[in-house]
Amino acid sequence: MVDRTRPRPFIGLTFIFFALFPLLLYRAEGRWGLILAFVVYGLREIGEPARKALITNLMPESHRAQAVGAYWAARSFFFFPAPLVGAWVWTSLGPRPLLLLSSAVCAVGAAMFLLGFGKRSSVS
Repeated sequence: MVDRTRPRPFIGLTFIFFALFPLLLYRAEGRWGLILAFVVYGLREIGEPARKALITNLMPESHRAQAVGAYWAARSFFFFPAPLVGAWVWTSLGPRPLLLLSSAVCAVGAAMFLLGFGKRSSVS
């Protein structure tokens, strides 16, 4: 479907599902609430191939492999504190505030993507 349309809507759905999962997990009551939360967790993969292709296609072709490797290294470096912050929030405030914080952070990221923050003209 992505090849026949544009990748942005599918990537946007991925980010929305990333934001919805912790919120649904927070609100889950009983078996069906958990089932719904984990269905949404699986749906967040809908735009992953398109997102990764978008990242790759933004790199210069002559240096694509090196640039993709540098991107993933930089991404890992800048996001490595997240589990430490999560552990601190969990131990200090509990799991429910951690789920709300996670959902809020993901919602901000989804909004930034959907509003075109940092969008290049070649990205559709």
